[in-house]
Amino acid sequence: MSRKHSPGYKAIVDYILHGEPLNEAFILEAFYRYANQVVHNPNAVRDQLKNNGINHEAWIQCAKDALAVMDKHFKKLKTA
Repeated sequence: MSRKHSPGYKAIVDYILHGEPLNEAFILEAFYRYANQVVHNPNAVRDQLKNNGINHEAWIQCAKDALAVMDKHFKKLKTA
């Protein structure tokens, strides 16, 4: 069973594969910074998302999950 990728996924892959060599680093840095911002400012996130249909607690959990994945991946690189 093949998985269909979203337009967002395709855009990120295209940006990384067909752009400048630093594009991957740029995406990872932006990803990490935004996740940190969300995790460290949960009340601001709750206020920003309270009336737009996005579950703010789920959004905050996504940011925590993102940081955990990033930390796990980069710890592996440091020990390799």
